[in-house]
Amino acid sequence: MVKRFRKLHRIFNTFVVALPNLVQVGSLLLLFLIIFAVLGQFLFAKVMLPDKSKLQQYVGLDIHANFQSFGEALLTLVRMSTGEAWNEIMWSCTRRRSILYQCQETEQDYASIKANGPLECGPNFSIAYYVTFVIAGVFIMMNMFISIILDGYNISNE
Repeated sequence: MVKRFRKLHRIFNTFVVALPNLVQVGSLLLLFLIIFAVLGQFLFAKVMLPDKSKLQQYVGLDIHANFQSFGEALLTLVRMSTGEAWNEIMWSCTRRRSILYQCQETEQDYASIKANGPLECGPNFSIAYYVTFVIAGVFIMMNMFISIILDGYNISNE
């Protein structure tokens, strides 16, 4: 069927030509996500999650998007790399103590985290982490995928 339709054959050849380069860039992107997930877990694992009962339609940090374990951190970064509410997650990690958000300014020990859950406020430099991730991960890495596919298309046409 691929040989019968000329345009489908051209798309298939583009995929075959670009596949080795896509695997290399994909593994580089996976390494990038793993590094940022470990760094995010180190920086934001103790950040207090907001109470969803007080906030309606909250899309920042919650039980599904947080950095409390490696798997959740990796899934949160994949979600952010698609552009899905990455700025809301960033602002959730930069929240300071207020009347509605009663986080602790001091560092928690393990016994306190085990008893009460994470209650700390976000670090001051979290904006740099998120902006670096979005610029490097979303804009540069995803554009590399597009450029490899276009290069494979040009090679397959020749």
